[in-house]
Amino acid sequence: MVEPVGSDRPVGVDVRVIAASHRNLEERCRGGLFREDLMFRICGFPLRIPPLRERPEDVTLLARRFFDAARTRQNWPAAELPKAFLEKLESQPWPGNVRELRFA
Repeated sequence: MVEPVGSDRPVGVDVRVIAASHRNLEERCRGGLFREDLMFRICGFPLRIPPLRERPEDVTLLARRFFDAARTRQNWPAAELPKAFLEKLESQPWPGNVRELRFA
């Protein structure tokens, strides 16, 4: 229930919260750097998605997807990414995430 500003009665709400972090929040709770009560509230259904550096097999699929999307937007003719280029992408350490690949 929330009480809107200017109202004199509460209104029921149905809320879902999706929270994401690149930090290990369980570790941070143990170290006193993250509130345990907040961790309890947001950890209803934890989902860990490994960073791109831990799944190099996805680099080629993502690169092709991003290239096809750009090709369609720019109305470029059909083309394939060179194998040497894809191999170079896969050999990168990818310290960031998928956005880093998208804008590479």
